[in-house]
This record gives sequence, C-alpha cells and structure tokens, in this order.
Amino acid sequence: MAAPLGGMFSGQPPGPPQAPPGLPGQASLLQAAPGAPRPSNSTLVDELESSFEACFASLVSQDYVNGTDQEEIRTGVDQCIQKFLDIARQTECFFLQKRLQLSVQKPEQVIKEVWTQFSP
Repeated sequence: MAAPLGGMFSGQPPGPPQAPPGLPGQASLLQAAPGAPRPSNSTLVDELESSFEACFASLVSQDYVNGTDQEEIRTGVDQCIQKFLDIARQTECFFLQKRLQLSVQKPEQVIKEVWTQFSP
C-alpha cells in the first residue's frame, strides 16, 4: 500500500481536512465526506454510534429466532459491519489528520506528550 494517507479510505479527500465556514483553521467532525450522504447535523461520531447500534440490532434480530434465510441474515449483518468499519476508518483518519496538523503547527506539544509518556 503505497497510497498517501489522504484519500486512502473511501470518501476521504486527499490532503488535510478543510475547515468548515465559520471555524477558521479548525476541521470538525461535522464535515461531510464527498459523495457520502450525511444529514446536515450528523457527525462522524453520530454515524459511528448509529452504525454500531445497527450492527447490534441485526445480531439480536428476531429473524434468528424465526429461522429466516440464513444467507440473507448473514448478508445483512456483513453489510452492517462493513458500514461500521468504513465509518470507524473515516473517524480514525480524521483524528490522525488532526494529530498530524498538531505535530506540524505545535511540535513542542508532541514532544511534551512523548516526554510525559516516558517519564516516571
């Protein structure tokens, strides 16, 4: 995988995240990924939570008890899990981009963080 970090995951634009209007210099979890439908007030964290709930709901569904088509159930569960993993990757990418921005803008903060991790 020699792809650059930006744009590596589906729906992620290459390069650092762009700041939404009204918040100069700051990216937010409110940014909509290009091509991904997202309600206007939904965040990646909200989507991550709802996709996790959908995974859980599909696993405890009555369909298991009623004995419906196992392949159909498996496909539905797989789709829920894949959506959850995709949103988790987008969320992870967001935080990695923020950490990269911080390391460029305030390298002393990263040094301080490393120092506190390894000092007794």
